[in-house]
Amino acid sequence: MAARIAELAQKHGIKVSPSADVATLLAAIKVGDPIPIAAFAVVADVLFSILNANPAQQERREARP
Repeated sequence: MAARIAELAQKHGIKVSPSADVATLLAAIKVGDPIPIAAFAVVADVLFSILNANPAQQERREARP
């Protein structure tokens, strides 16, 4: 199942981390909890990917001078 998810993600240009440590780190963060410093870069990368996947957000960025 995980291989199929990774395959679909790659097909659609979504980055997949091969690191189990990243998955463990993200799974430990609960909604509303502060983001651990060790996870800042990973969370920023996830948020960046989400924003870039949103066509409306891309249009807004392109419309800026």
